[in-house]
Amino acid sequence: MSFNSPFYALFLLIVAVIYWAIPAQIELRLLLILASSLIFYSSLQWYYIPLFLVITAINWQLGKSLTPPKSNSSTPANQNHQNHQRKKILLGLGIALNILVLVGFKYIPFFLGAIANLYQQFTGFPLEVTQNSSQWVMDNLVVPLGISFFTFESIAYLVDSFKGQVSSGSLLQFTAYKLFFPKFISGPITPYDDFYRQVKQQSPPQLYQLSEAVWLIAIGIIKKALLADRLGILVDLCFSNAERAGSVDLWLGIVAYGFQLYLDFSGYVNMARGECPALGL
Repeated sequence: MSFNSPFYALFLLIVAVIYWAIPAQIELRLLLILASSLIFYSSLQWYYIPLFLVITAINWQLGKSLTPPKSNSSTPANQNHQNHQRKKILLGLGIALNILVLVGFKYIPFFLGAIANLYQQFTGFPLEVTQNSSQWVMDNLVVPLGISFFTFESIAYLVDSFKGQVSSGSLLQFTAYKLFFPKFISGPITPYDDFYRQVKQQSPPQLYQLSEAVWLIAIGIIKKALLADRLGILVDLCFSNAERAGSVDLWLGIVAYGFQLYLDFSGYVNMARGECPALGL
């Protein structure tokens, strides 16, 4: 279910209608957002949903542990210093854990290949076990969609919690924020407090908000489907025949690839920004 498909448009419309039809209770709206997000991601990679739920729960618990307590003048200064140092260590562990998940999915083949190459350079013999492992991972491991944005947003949340810039919330609130389907795959990265504050709004979007939303979605579809995807065809032609391409063709492919990346992500962000007003966000 891609953002520029009719099925997704129908899905978004149904979710928005149900969202504003249910009683104005934050928990019910959060449950709807979470259920809708799980349905959306299930249409893409259902087998990674348990992984994201586990990482979300870990980051929520880490955020609660990192949030500074209310100031108490009777607390000794040395105890405050110890608590601060402990939270710095906990923050480092939380950041390392999130980065480890990202690196584990995206860069394991690269690291295995690099180890095999270094071993061959120093010994003159190929390290077949590592090479075979690298090739097997590349052939069989599917990178979870949205893992990069998910990881960076989690790190930003932990840092904000450490600084005391995040309000504590329930696991439901945090999970709905992390898995919110319009921004889950391609961002943008949003602060937790902004999301929760907007969910608490009771009034449906105004006409001018909906018109702006439709405009943003239309611009995003043009960037993604009309421009980025067409540039992708040119890029594939240039690099699939690189051995026969001239320098001009290669430079054209490089420039086109840069524009393709920009238009692709920019289009997704425009569509995500346009979809949020339908849910009052």
